[in-house]
Amino acid sequence: MRVIEQARLGFREGTSDKVYEVDLVEVASGQYVVNFRYGRRGGALTDGTKTAAPVPLAKARTIFEKLVAEKTAGGYRPLASEPATRDEGDNEDDQDDEADEASSDGDRNTALLDRLRRGHRGEDPIGPVVWKAGDRDLREAEPALLELLGTKARAGIAQAAWNHTVLAALVRCGTTASLKALEDIVNTPAYPPHVRDVAKLAIVRIDPRARRRPPRWRARPYLRSRASRGCRTRKL
Repeated sequence: MRVIEQARLGFREGTSDKVYEVDLVEVASGQYVVNFRYGRRGGALTDGTKTAAPVPLAKARTIFEKLVAEKTAGGYRPLASEPATRDEGDNEDDQDDEADEASSDGDRNTALLDRLRRGHRGEDPIGPVVWKAGDRDLREAEPALLELLGTKARAGIAQAAWNHTVLAALVRCGTTASLKALEDIVNTPAYPPHVRDVAKLAIVRIDPRARRRPPRWRARPYLRSRASRGCRTRKL
């Protein structure tokens, strides 16, 4: 997954101080989603998506620009980067700050894993949690992702779109433990071509040797190229 474009907006009036973030994300070649986050500045943000299933870039960009325009018309303004101010004594606290940040990041990962293990039993949508696990390269999420891969999509979400979402996360989080499930998908014609393509991408990403041995399938050139780049993306 790769973030193509991002907008960070803020709204401040009276006691209200809110932020709204929008991401245009490539989840596979030619497949894009538009995700958003909102909430009080400095607090935990609520995740959501404007695309229940991946769409072509042109459509995703239209959705992205429309959402940004709607928020801007409602009073939100782009947030400029705010340089951090430091006191001279702050240098002595650097190690403590880094330890606190690592602890906070670990807490977020633990919360993500707990939510993934609940699967569709949670009240909030599971899709954004799956995307975030992929963005964090969270290998510990692999067992939960493999369980989700075999589940039925929630009402209103196409099964192919759900499979695509989980497979895109396995591209980043999967290990050799995922290869059997991925190969089963690749060799099952009932799966749509774009879903099988993401499974192929995951296989080549996990085991680059798959490109050199004669498989029952042959990865397309763009899949080999993406796998060689490691599908890197910045953290959200």
